[in-house]
Amino acid sequence: MRLQPISIVFGLFLIACGAQHPIVASRSAQQAAGAPSRRAAAADARSESDARISQPEMPSHAVGDYLIRAFTLPSRTRVTVTERVVAVKDTSVVVEVTREVRAKTRSIRVELNDAPGRRGEILEVTVLRGGAELPRGKAAYDAIMRGTEFAVDENEGQIDSADTKLDVRGRALECTETRFRVRVRGQEATMRTVQLANSPWGEVAADVTTPEGATLYRAEVLDVGHEELRTAAVAEH
Repeated sequence: MRLQPISIVFGLFLIACGAQHPIVASRSAQQAAGAPSRRAAAADARSESDARISQPEMPSHAVGDYLIRAFTLPSRTRVTVTERVVAVKDTSVVVEVTREVRAKTRSIRVELNDAPGRRGEILEVTVLRGGAELPRGKAAYDAIMRGTEFAVDENEGQIDSADTKLDVRGRALECTETRFRVRVRGQEATMRTVQLANSPWGEVAADVTTPEGATLYRAEVLDVGHEELRTAAVAEH
């Protein structure tokens, strides 16, 4: 976690070790960076190289893995997002993402890099029309995930972290719960994140609450697991 202004960004494959959209992304660092110098670019390249070498091995996804979550923010409609792995390739996975709001649904397919150090990067976005996959830009993915983000002004540091159980449909799943002291619109709050143990989904849930107990943001797991697909999707190796 970076101790600076942050945004909770829940996207595909939320894992703490650098996949895809990290759960905490620094806005101030991005805005202040500007165009990197050659020295900074070289340092970044070395850092990325080191990350690829040192990044711990994560469990691999299989066709049929799925994760269903609900996102709740005050004064906004509850958003339910289902992520389902429909194909596994040598260095990428394809996930079908379905957004549901007020019983209305829409889906896209996203191909994600699964190579060490690049895990979770978006490679391609498509939509299904008449049985065919039509290419779309990243904007289609951003639209699907709209309403799942929450901005935090400042992260003042970690409070504690402990191994615990996450209750999902009567199943007690091993996970790590971490709490942080944050500020939202100048007021104190607590951010809690939940990371599944030994799971490729990694960091899957979070909430932000005030000292009075009001919930400012909540991302909860409705279901997670594996089921055989009824489609013709086949894992590629």
